[in-house]
Amino acid sequence: MFMRNCPNGDKVEWKWLCYSKNTGRIYCFDCKLFSLSRNALSNDGFSDWKHASERISSHEQSQNHIHAVIETAKYSKLEGGIDHTIQQQIEELTSYGQNLVKRLLSVIIFLAERGLALRGDDQVIGSKHNGNYLGILELLSEYNAFLAQHIQTKANKGKGCTSYLSANVCEELITITGEKILEHVINRVKMAKYYSVSVDSSEDYSHTDQLTVIFRYLEGKQPVERFVTFLPSTGHKGEEMANALLKFLNNVGLSIQECRGQSYDNASNMSLILNLNKYAKYIPCFGHSLNLVGKDAANSCSEAVKFFDFIQALYAFFTGSTRRYKKLKDKLDEKNLSVSVPKKLSDTRWSCRADAFIY
Repeated sequence: MFMRNCPNGDKVEWKWLCYSKNTGRIYCFDCKLFSLSRNALSNDGFSDWKHASERISSHEQSQNHIHAVIETAKYSKLEGGIDHTIQQQIEELTSYGQNLVKRLLSVIIFLAERGLALRGDDQVIGSKHNGNYLGILELLSEYNAFLAQHIQTKANKGKGCTSYLSANVCEELITITGEKILEHVINRVKMAKYYSVSVDSSEDYSHTDQLTVIFRYLEGKQPVERFVTFLPSTGHKGEEMANALLKFLNNVGLSIQECRGQSYDNASNMSLILNLNKYAKYIPCFGHSLNLVGKDAANSCSEAVKFFDFIQALYAFFTGSTRRYKKLKDKLDEKNLSVSVPKKLSDTRWSCRADAFIY
């Protein structure tokens, strides 16, 4: 009832029409204010629902309604009116909030790009333990009058005073930024139409297993690779990883039919996606395969195992004491030998073990 159907099929909202829950009737807002003659829509309200569509349509075309609309538009532009003052206050608050959020987002992006922590031990402005986020805002406030005034008037006021400096607001800005970045990347992928995907499980600092999703696509003639998101790991089986990927693609509006490549380390059972799309060629990670070959080959050789155990023992011996480590380093510098000090061996990347003993 609040929409008008145009002859070309478009729908236009009747913004002048309003409904009262108290009376259960509809009214014309403009006629209620400036009508030259009283009628149902401008006086007691209208509730004849059987003939409502016809009545509303005829009312919109009446001269009385047109006059009221013109008068409403004229008075809304006059300065000094209540609505004008309120609108001006809204614009000022909006501008203030936008300027503040721009500064907050700049700090968040700066720290995120460098992989630095945002939070500290407390959320108190002026504290030395309030973290990088609040600390940088304090630093910027020394050279920015707008930010300095905001911190001076809003910070550390407790509940009831909105400062936008709390951890909750910071996390909300991070979430919104992440959603916008994901939306932007997905739109770029949709513009490219075809894409390849790489999924791998990894463990974060909290020892939580998760799946990393990476898209590769073309922008013009240039290949682009983008990290997209982390997915909660539902298991290491190919079927479980495939279902998690398909669910994510469905949520962001991408079709598996437009996938042209897939890589999942050596999880060959992930090739089951080929059953859904024969063009999504499965490509195992040959670097990962070579690493596994090197690891198994070294483990099958008793001499190699003894050698690497000896290298690890040297590392543990010299790094277990700062005094021993300094003596070793001074002796190597004294002999002017191009020999590196012992390094910790990698348990997974066997190619890195060469750095532990090669000159």
